[in-house]
Amino acid sequence: IVVLGTGKAYLNGITINTNSYGSNAVVATNGGTVQINNSVISTEKDSSRGIHATYEGSITADNVTISTKGGSCANIATDRGEGTIVASNMKLSTEGSGSPLIYSTGDITVSKSSGSSTGAQMVVVEGRNSVKLTNCVFNGTGIGNRNNVDKCGVMIYQSMSGDADTGKGTFECYDSSLTIINSNIYSSTPMFFVTNTEAIIILSNTLTSYGSGVFLNSSGTSEWGSTGSNGGKVTLNTTGSTIKGLIYADSSSYIVFNHDSYVSSNDYSISGNVTSNTIESNSTSTSNTTESNSTSTSNTTESNSTSTSNSTSNKIYSTTIY
Repeated sequence: IVVLGTGKAYLNGITINTNSYGSNAVVATNGGTVQINNSVISTEKDSSRGIHATYEGSITADNVTISTKGGSCANIATDRGEGTIVASNMKLSTEGSGSPLIYSTGDITVSKSSGSSTGAQMVVVEGRNSVKLTNCVFNGTGIGNRNNVDKCGVMIYQSMSGDADTGKGTFECYDSSLTIINSNIYSSTPMFFVTNTEAIIILSNTLTSYGSGVFLNSSGTSEWGSTGSNGGKVTLNTTGSTIKGLIYADSSSYIVFNHDSYVSSNDYSISGNVTSNTIESNSTSTSNTTESNSTSTSNTTESNSTSTSNSTSNKIYSTTIY
């Protein structure tokens, strides 16, 4: 099903199965609009996504089960020209290489959903685009498709293919669970990986589980960008979570880690270009810009501060990140 231009489609209670290469199930493109509810989608071959918005198309989905088996078959995807997808109450599953549950070169918001990816990451954000999860339970092997340099649970990068504008990629996750499940790379797969781009990662009351001991790896690779300038420039903001594991930035990267007092310096370690700030805030989310009084020691900044910008009452949750 393809909807484009001024076209609009309302789909309810339907079943779609595709069994040929490049056969996306539902596409909104060139400004087209789709609403799909209470439906089942399955695709069998490579490059066949579930719901797919591109060139300013938009899709709203509720209570849709999507399964894909081929390579490069994200369940929920936006592509060149950007698109917008808002989805809730989804049941997602992917099996193929390069097939995360969500691949964004636009703006994707998913809530109250579950998903499992057995051949790829859970979420990938490319370029100046975003994914926001709320009340989601996702798991995946984190297997990459570039000789596993891209292995991780959640990846933010810039491929320079032209599919995504250059800029800051954003991943937000609220009241959710992200788990890397067992595979032959389980013990070496970080939860987050950022390369060749700027990125913001916001976690609130989000439980993550993984076996590598590496929470965030921000590094350049031989796959994307120019050596020496293709690292990741990351702002990591967490509230109500206990972070455990290594936070690493190579010489072409940097990480600014802003966290509340639920994070203990005994639980995580830093290596490379990483700055850590303790920030007490009543804000419902941590901003990229914080007001703080801090003293820098070596490459680590420990600070106690109060942010007064846009503050509202916020309940703090305690979670554990393994």
